[in-house]
Amino acid sequence: MGVTPRRSRGARASTSHVIGGSGLSVLPAVIAFAVAVLVPAAVIFHQSLQPNPLGDPSAPHDTWGNYHRLLTDPIYRDVLLRTLRVSVVGGIASVVIGLALVIGLTAFRRREVSSVWLFLLVAPILSGPVITVLGWMGLFVEGGIGYRVVNALRPLWGGTPGRVAETEIAMTIGTVHFVVPFIVLTLYPIARTVSKDLLEASLTLGVPPVRTVFRVVLPLCRPGILAASIVGLAMAMSAFVNARFLGGERNLVLTTLVSQLVNTFNPTLAAASSVLLVGLGLLLVAVYGRVLSRSVRREAAR
Repeated sequence: MGVTPRRSRGARASTSHVIGGSGLSVLPAVIAFAVAVLVPAAVIFHQSLQPNPLGDPSAPHDTWGNYHRLLTDPIYRDVLLRTLRVSVVGGIASVVIGLALVIGLTAFRRREVSSVWLFLLVAPILSGPVITVLGWMGLFVEGGIGYRVVNALRPLWGGTPGRVAETEIAMTIGTVHFVVPFIVLTLYPIARTVSKDLLEASLTLGVPPVRTVFRVVLPLCRPGILAASIVGLAMAMSAFVNARFLGGERNLVLTTLVSQLVNTFNPTLAAASSVLLVGLGLLLVAVYGRVLSRSVRREAAR
């Protein structure tokens, strides 16, 4: 009688091990992902292949007609190019600014001081994007501080002073402000793991602070920089509130184009725009990751 319970426990342990080893333990997560992501994506993709309800009903149906229109029509092509510009410029600027802020935060000796600054940097997340956008709208009106600063800097890249609100510049600035806190939250935990002894040793050996950052801090933070870059590009491309209120109706990007197409009862073209937005984001992330991995391999080979 004393042996039977032991065998039963052993059988249960063996069965549990087999279930975990066969991958059934992750089955609920796979099902949840399929229901929450894959099924809606498949529905949207199927919708994008349907005939355009605002097109000519007598014309033969082209399965990829919606995508062909988005890529060939000059209006939609401008929207695509503007989305690329805002996403790439806003994403890269957010990573650079966020990395500089994180390096400045981790330079403090007292942890409580850097914690206060960290809270102030991520405060826009707590206030919400709408409040932040309303603040920028007040700064970009004619005569506002943002209006004066942008027009003072415009001659540097060959621009002329003029309207700032509802422009691509305003949309890019608002996107950077929205993305930077997430970059800081992604990089800060990794930057805190850099040993102070390494920094002090580098400075003691006479290495300038700037070179110490490039030779010591950045190589150790490389995984976090890659993750932050992906987060920055994805969030800059999918931002809607900034594009809607700071870009306006005259500077559409793919996110605001989808909203406009839905409001004009064109669900098939809106679905195609959504699929194109996701595909463009995946393409940018893949290209950026490949370029960064190549640079890492070249640096490691040196």
